[in-house]
Amino acid sequence: MKLDKILHVGAGYAVYLTVVPLGMEWAALATIVAAVGKEVYDKYFGGTVDHYDAVATVAGGVLAGAVSAAISNLLFSSGGAGV
Repeated sequence: MKLDKILHVGAGYAVYLTVVPLGMEWAALATIVAAVGKEVYDKYFGGTVDHYDAVATVAGGVLAGAVSAAISNLLFSSGGAGV
């Protein structure tokens, strides 16, 4: 994976985790707006428009959501192994 895409994944991850205290829906929306907004910015201000950059950014948000849900499930679920 190219460094550019890794940075987009990281940005999506960061956006999601920054906004998730307001709710998962807001975090997902913020990640999508950031992804599309960056590509619109690139189009009008001389960057390289690449829809895969937006996909990578949203993928970072999805990853953050999955990881935070899994951690929350492990820490706060009732029953199970008694951990």
